[in-house]
Amino acid sequence: MTNSGILITAISCLCILVLLAASIIVIIYLVRKSEEEGKQSDLACSQIMQSVPEDKQALFATHFNAAKKDPTSAVLLAIFLGGFGAHKFYMGQTLWGIVYLVFCWTLIPSVISFFEAFTVASQAGRYNQQKASEIAALINGTGPALPAS
Repeated sequence: MTNSGILITAISCLCILVLLAASIIVIIYLVRKSEEEGKQSDLACSQIMQSVPEDKQALFATHFNAAKKDPTSAVLLAIFLGGFGAHKFYMGQTLWGIVYLVFCWTLIPSVISFFEAFTVASQAGRYNQQKASEIAALINGTGPALPAS
């Protein structure tokens, strides 16, 4: 192997290592951000639960825990399986999940899901707050009745 071949191989390996390190840093950043978003969402949802009478808070917790989405799970799905629409299916956006799945061979959904990984944690937080509000309204009698569990 010539000196130029060794140099090209070394530069290629260095580039791969830099990209790998950058990917790990981005993943760590997104996971930490999603954990913060989850804490904020949990705080808002527990404030909503306080609007429910004490004797019905267990019912609220049961229904809310069945419906809530974990922001960290949504981020990790967007990063690792986003090209197949896994984060869309997880968030209940089935039609978009199918679109991502159908076009996964183009790699376009993979690129889009990388950028969505930066926003999906806040989407999960908003989803949780919306579900908490809906469940509280149902329990407080301002909405349709909850299904029996």
